[in-house]
Amino acid sequence: FEVSAVAALLRRHLSAASEAADGSRDASSLEQDISRSGLVGKSPAMVGIYRLIARAARSDVPVLVMGESGTGKELVAVAIHGFSPREKKPFVAVNCSGLTDTLLEAELFGHVKGAFTGAVGERAGLFEAADGGTIFLDELASTSAGFQASLLRVLQSGEVRRVGSTLNKRIDVRVIAASNASLREMAAAGQFRPDLFYRLSVITLELPKLREREGDVDLLVAHFLRTAAVEGKPPYRLTREAALALRSYPFPGNVRELENAIRRAVALCPSDMITLDCLPPEIAGFTASSKESAASHKEGSIISDHPTMDELQRRYLQLILDENQGRKSRAAVVLGLDRRTVQRLVAKYRLRAVSEGEKEENSDAETAEDADGGNP
Repeated sequence: FEVSAVAALLRRHLSAASEAADGSRDASSLEQDISRSGLVGKSPAMVGIYRLIARAARSDVPVLVMGESGTGKELVAVAIHGFSPREKKPFVAVNCSGLTDTLLEAELFGHVKGAFTGAVGERAGLFEAADGGTIFLDELASTSAGFQASLLRVLQSGEVRRVGSTLNKRIDVRVIAASNASLREMAAAGQFRPDLFYRLSVITLELPKLREREGDVDLLVAHFLRTAAVEGKPPYRLTREAALALRSYPFPGNVRELENAIRRAVALCPSDMITLDCLPPEIAGFTASSKESAASHKEGSIISDHPTMDELQRRYLQLILDENQGRKSRAAVVLGLDRRTVQRLVAKYRLRAVSEGEKEENSDAETAEDADGGNP
């Protein structure tokens, strides 16, 4: 074993033991609190992330956040900082890609006058600016071996040395790193320093892809529509076809792609009703396949992607509602449930059903149907 690997393993164990001693918080409470940082979702995958954020926030060890581009790695870092004892201190985010070693080191560690061409004066780095707080290093996989060695020295010693200086300065900064490439695989292949990987990965969070977060697309769409709302104007709504296309699209760009799609739709839509034409072509093009999917649902394919029991119940209830023109009373008869239970489930899953206005118009017809057994 390498000493750094053993040390990282012990830190993980101690962190887990401390969390077990403290006890875990209720999932709904975690979700409600952490949503303040901008994270949205109720899927099991996201609830697991909320729990890891809570554990990470209680400790002071380095954190490594992994995930595809657009999954919200910086939001996770903000949440960890915001729920930690360092919340009153600075949070500094740095994108490590696209800078040479010299510029990146000067940006992070500072420099003295004349350290390099253009260094006309002495300047403190971002590590010093984040003293007492948290620094978030994004796209760390793109850095060179030379910079990784410098960063490792800072993490090990807790001191920074400005470029061109011979003096070290003590700092108290928590480091959260992020990468959309697997640093573990890169370290195994010799493309990333293993000792730095072990130092950073004391706590590792792997963010799920949006297509793996069952039911979260609807929540995110509603969140982005609320964000885009203009005071004094009607809230934005989606047509059924637009909602179905958004629900069907795999979103390779994850949450960022979904947010940009909603912003585009709001900008192009002439009214408060967002139609299929307002969505990007690649998303609108999923309508045809989603119609085929909806047809195959009637043949039992609602379980083809092995959903959770909760998601299966949601899909089946929506299928029954669609087959009964959205009428909750008819769906209740088919399902063998009372109408109040169906109303509760419709509200829980935010399903499409007959609106209050339609309910009033159809109440006489439903009463007549109930009286004669539903015969025409």
